[in-house]
Amino acid sequence: MLFANAVCFPSSRVGYMVGNGIAKTTDGGASWIKQSAGPDLAAVCFTDTNRDRRWILQYAPDDRRRGELDGSAGMTNYFLYGVSFTDANTGTAVGSDGTGSCIIRTTDGGATWTNQPSGLPGAPFNSILNAVCFLDANTGIAVGQSSGIGELDIPAGYIISVILRTTNGGSTWAQDPFTSYNELLGVSSSMLIR
Repeated sequence: MLFANAVCFPSSRVGYMVGNGIAKTTDGGASWIKQSAGPDLAAVCFTDTNRDRRWILQYAPDDRRRGELDGSAGMTNYFLYGVSFTDANTGTAVGSDGTGSCIIRTTDGGATWTNQPSGLPGAPFNSILNAVCFLDANTGIAVGQSSGIGELDIPAGYIISVILRTTNGGSTWAQDPFTSYNELLGVSSSMLIR
């Protein structure tokens, strides 16, 4: 049995599910065949419909949930939970740097990654971004949670949801005014509103 953390459909019929292994469907999700067992995988994203390029986030074996981008060196300084590519070169990954949320972006197929400011506070608010989705190279949304944002008075032990949007490839991110006491774990869209 596969315990799924993420799913990605590079075409309408072919999809992949990752978690404690990888499963594949060729009938639009009506049935799934487990392809491999193995490490706990956090996210998956394909950069083309031929499935020649893929990005998988893998949790570290010491269970600190430190994400590593498949095929990228030097990315172990982040706890990564979500990844989105709009083409073979342009992609964004989100998570935490251990003190607050992190957003990193590549425009050269993962050879190099740069930090992008999320605009969220760091410690002691402990904001984390869990997922990211880009409609095109400029328009994206990232979701997660924080133990408090700015001046909000959050009761002890509670978290609030975080929704960030960008229309300029992540150069700047704006926080959505929607909040709830829920952890947001995923986002997917074929059309991002606003």
